[in-house]
Amino acid sequence: MQLQHTYTEAHSDDITVVAFHPSPSLPHALLSGSVDGLVNTYDVRIVDEDDAVQSTVQFGASVASAGWMALPGQESSPELKGIYGATTIETVQYWDIEQVSLSCGRALSSMGASS
Repeated sequence: MQLQHTYTEAHSDDITVVAFHPSPSLPHALLSGSVDGLVNTYDVRIVDEDDAVQSTVQFGASVASAGWMALPGQESSPELKGIYGATTIETVQYWDIEQVSLSCGRALSSMGASS
């Protein structure tokens, strides 16, 4: 086994959750949530952390759990383009990752499987 990458700057506090995208076509898409209130998505094929971070969402409180989800109307699509998160102040948020990434960089669709 060999270490591939280490990302150290995307969060400023303890990481509470990590989850790879469940779709076989996006095995390189990773999500992380933290006590700092951020949920980030990454393309782990990219070594440079600044380039690997695909989107960042501020949840406003410590993130207790987070994951990938289908958006309304996309329930049958394997390429889940939404994320959810639950905070330690009893809030749940749902985000369209493509809308978030319009202001934060590349959209999830740019992370699609390479041919």
